[in-house]
Amino acid sequence: MMGKNGGDRVFVKQDGNLWGENHHARLMKEACHHASITPAIGFHELRHTYASLLAQAGADLLTISKLLGHADTHITSRHYVHLCDKTLANTVNRLLPSFGHEKERRFRILLKMKGLEKKNPGFYT
Repeated sequence: MMGKNGGDRVFVKQDGNLWGENHHARLMKEACHHASITPAIGFHELRHTYASLLAQAGADLLTISKLLGHADTHITSRHYVHLCDKTLANTVNRLLPSFGHEKERRFRILLKMKGLEKKNPGFYT
């Protein structure tokens, strides 16, 4: 962050003091109430939603991992790999030759070869 040193906190209160462990909870609850978000959500849910939307939009796990600040992709893949089917399908369709088949069929064939067809019922049908 611009103007911050490595050890500086990114978010501090208006008076410059650090936030306590649960000081944000009341403010988040009020914000959710004003935005008609029921039930109220917290920062963890927002972070998870952010990562899930990135995965569903086709971002690769390494990018998501770095954006979340994970040390490696292990934790990221454990939580978000199931949302990356779109990335897999797009890569197969973009990079593999068609072998005389339409793009969607190529992906179904790949799923079948990998034993993933049953985990993705209806995907590209």
